[in-house]
Amino acid sequence: NSTPRPVTSNAASISRHETPPRPTSRPVHALPAGFPAPSQRSRSSSPSRVRASLPAKVPETSGNRPAIRLPAAPRGSDEIFGLGELPPPGQSRWDYLAHPQNWRPERGQLHDRLIGDAKTAAQDFAEVIERGGHPPTLFALRGNTAAGKTRMATQTIPVLANALKESGGAGCINPDIFKRSLAETPEGAKLTSAQVHAESCILADRLEDELRLQKTASGAAISMLVDKRLAGAHEID
Repeated sequence: NSTPRPVTSNAASISRHETPPRPTSRPVHALPAGFPAPSQRSRSSSPSRVRASLPAKVPETSGNRPAIRLPAAPRGSDEIFGLGELPPPGQSRWDYLAHPQNWRPERGQLHDRLIGDAKTAAQDFAEVIERGGHPPTLFALRGNTAAGKTRMATQTIPVLANALKESGGAGCINPDIFKRSLAETPEGAKLTSAQVHAESCILADRLEDELRLQKTASGAAISMLVDKRLAGAHEID
């Protein structure tokens, strides 16, 4: 009985025999009511099911918010200086404003002065063309805005470039030659090019009509340079 007995480690015994096995998968917990099971989530989130779950249309907002109002377009000079009740925009308004009496008197005086200056420049243009030995000619440059019509005349056609230079660059029928003067108002406000566009086109048409009756110093019909869009068939005919 005095022989010592071997000592067995309780810790080793516990680690070998009493440690519970490690779980091989996560425990499954009960899901709250209404929550989809894992096997159903991938199916319910498929693109077709997501699209099907979207509302048919976006709900309308309440009428409490004020409507967004765009700023009113600035009035054109024809609406500012025209007299009487103007016809709606279009050919009828164009015909109405072609009559000088349908403009304010001070605006009509400005028109007369601008037309007089333009006719003088156009006369100088025609005299240069005639001195160059050319018969009375109607030059027409047709194209959209900023297409390069004027640049072509002043840089690539010598006969036109010389005549325009001698006439101060204004010896042509072009709405742009009137816009700077039309944009200035007695009140000091400056109108934009777009605001005076219709008015300048009306003056260009008037200038063309009056130049048809003009003669050079020799009595010949004058040459003219039309530098406009010429978008309508009536302008070409």
